[in-house]
Amino acid sequence: MGNDKKRKKGQNDKEQNEKSQQNFNSDTVEIQVDTISRLPVNEIEVNQGDENKGSKRLKTDSGFSDDKIQKMEQQLKEYQIVINKLNEEINKLKDDINELKDDNNKLKDANNELKDELKNTNNELEKTRKQENDKKLLEEENNANNINNISSLQKKLEEKEAELKEKEIEFSKLEEKNAELRKEASKYQSALGNATNIRLGDEDSVKFRQDILDLQKTLENYVTNLKPNMDIDYEKVQDLAQKYGCSTPVDKGHKPFIKALLQRKALDDIIELAKDPVNKGEDGKLELDVETKTRELLDLIENFSASRSGTDELAKVASIKVRQQVYGILGNRGFADVIDPNGSHMHDFIIYVSGNLNNTMNQYRKINDSNKKKEVESIAPKLIQDIYKLFFYLLNVQEPRVEFKYCETGSKIDPNVMKGNWDEDDVPQLRVDICSFPMIGRDLDSPNWKIYTHAKVYPYDHIKTS
Repeated sequence: MGNDKKRKKGQNDKEQNEKSQQNFNSDTVEIQVDTISRLPVNEIEVNQGDENKGSKRLKTDSGFSDDKIQKMEQQLKEYQIVINKLNEEINKLKDDINELKDDNNKLKDANNELKDELKNTNNELEKTRKQENDKKLLEEENNANNINNISSLQKKLEEKEAELKEKEIEFSKLEEKNAELRKEASKYQSALGNATNIRLGDEDSVKFRQDILDLQKTLENYVTNLKPNMDIDYEKVQDLAQKYGCSTPVDKGHKPFIKALLQRKALDDIIELAKDPVNKGEDGKLELDVETKTRELLDLIENFSASRSGTDELAKVASIKVRQQVYGILGNRGFADVIDPNGSHMHDFIIYVSGNLNNTMNQYRKINDSNKKKEVESIAPKLIQDIYKLFFYLLNVQEPRVEFKYCETGSKIDPNVMKGNWDEDDVPQLRVDICSFPMIGRDLDSPNWKIYTHAKVYPYDHIKTS
């Protein structure tokens, strides 16, 4: 835009200079003609002398006066001045023309550059258009290919989805079949596991220990604390103490000792009465038969496992599992109330042992309060049942088998396996006077013994006693 304005200005200046040159030439000619025409022809001679002064002289042979001649010279000088100015303007215009020519050349060059640039731009534009067109054609081609590919992929996807659906149905059927097989295998595994697992759970061990502690509490409640309103036959108690080899005096000041002694007596009598099958009556024959047949079966299984070849685990533990299950049943229902067509009644062997026990205890301590006596004697059946269940049956459920052991009278006090009432400082000189309840555990005579419950003992100071 700036080059167009400059180019237009140069053209205008050139036209103006040409007009000025024409006017200048016309004016000069007119002045010279007008001046010279006034002079007589053949009488005018113009001498051009010094160019620097630019002076001109007119010589004539006519009779001009000096004033006239001076005036004419003066006028000629003025003309010369005008001419010089015009020449300066001409030179200036020439310079302007040259400058305009230079500008014009520059504009031509710029114009050529612009043409080249325009040409290059057009070429680039054409190239870009071609590239865009090629790109568009390629995109259209790709889109067409993509549409075809998408259609093909969509078809393949549908085929795969249908195939996957069939596989899922097949897999679902297999899962159902596997679930059935796992369930069936689990039954066999559970049966085999139960058949070969001889270890009792921790909860069983906890319950077993609690059953022992509950039995100890029942025995204490049955013997009572021997007060109040209760008479003790100290002579008979003294005879009993001598029978067990006790050293503690039998008097009112040692009722805890008498209590422990009677507890041991009650426990021993209950177990002793069970040793004679005749005493068990008709009801007791069933428990006796089950236990007898079980022992026979266990012996047969042991003999069979030892005399027949095989690698199955079940045969190795069969006798243990039979023992645990049978004695577990006896420990749960043994000597419980008997069910008959007429209803239910107390086991006749429990009735028999309860009567003997109550009579024996009443020989050593007499309960004067009838209600209290009835209450205490009513404890006997449960006490007897629990003692038989524990010592005859439940000990055989444990694996390894659990045993019980009384602490001998006169043995040293060992807090690791015994419990009683004593000061720790006195332990070294204390001895067992009576063991009212045995320790229960396994491997009691080996270094690897395990105690479920400690033995309950009543101690005496053998130094003071001696």
